[in-house]
Amino acid sequence: MEANMTINQLVFALLLIAAIISVVIYLRFPPRFHNKIRHHPHLKPMSHIYEVLPDGHHDINKQTMHPYHNVTIERIQNACCAVKNIQGIHFLSKDAPSIPLSNCDAFECRCHYKHYQDRRREKLERRVDFGMTHDLFGAFGEKNQRIKKPDRRHDDD
Repeated sequence: MEANMTINQLVFALLLIAAIISVVIYLRFPPRFHNKIRHHPHLKPMSHIYEVLPDGHHDINKQTMHPYHNVTIERIQNACCAVKNIQGIHFLSKDAPSIPLSNCDAFECRCHYKHYQDRRREKLERRVDFGMTHDLFGAFGEKNQRIKKPDRRHDDD
């Protein structure tokens, strides 16, 4: 009977430890479905135009949205230094800073997002596209093993 009691106590202790670990993981890594509207720590004049990207989690056409949709911030003439510093940088939509940037010093911000479906370049061929390397490929029995597009998880190292 004592052995049976200790097994029950052991099972209870394991379940209790699993519950505690689950709570710690939940608190450490909260769900990502919270609304991602970004608030600015300082007030801007009413003339600023605020542009907030749509939240991908609540999008009705979520199936048509590319998983690597990204944006760059397009600046206009006389843009602030904050936008000049991040010119040309691609941000995944969920990670993009909201416009105007928090350190924007322009009286009237006219910057806007330029949308892209994928951060990767169109041409994925890494071999030299000219000269002997290109012309002789396959002459000695080499086979092109690039039949399918590379997996995104492996080409972002």
